[in-house]
Amino acid sequence: MKKLLVLAVCCLTSVGAFAYSNESEDQTMMVIAVICSILGIILFFKVWGMTNNISDIKQAYLDGGSMKNEKEFAEYIRKNLLLGNKEEAKITLLKKFCYNINTSYEKIKYNTKSEEKDGIMGMSIVPEVEALERQLRKIGETVPEHIKALSTYGDFFGIFEESDLKVENK
Repeated sequence: MKKLLVLAVCCLTSVGAFAYSNESEDQTMMVIAVICSILGIILFFKVWGMTNNISDIKQAYLDGGSMKNEKEFAEYIRKNLLLGNKEEAKITLLKKFCYNINTSYEKIKYNTKSEEKDGIMGMSIVPEVEALERQLRKIGETVPEHIKALSTYGDFFGIFEESDLKVENK
């Protein structure tokens, strides 16, 4: 919808520039009108591209800083380690862990029949915890004890639930 609005504004400014010019006007006005039209079209595509960038930034923020692929993720961790931002690297790995758990849970839930969905919460997440432990050990950090204690999706999602956000009126 935003893109359509931007296109309409660009076209209307171009039409307005052409409408101002008539046969008695100088050729200079026609050249200016054509330039304004071209710049309007360029502006439209620039704004279109920026809206896509905002979508990517928003998605990365909501996913806990997930990268598009493992190579980008490794480069980001490496850069933080080289810059001495070990804590940022650790936080990024922890966010990636949470993102991986959420993503794998959603995939399993999507591919599971409705009568079997109750068993998903009892499924193990130990391989993901072990992978996090290997990653953190590689950067010289340890897994927090409360994460080591997680063994199932139920443990993970039980840490904080939507119901914990509700305010009770007395």
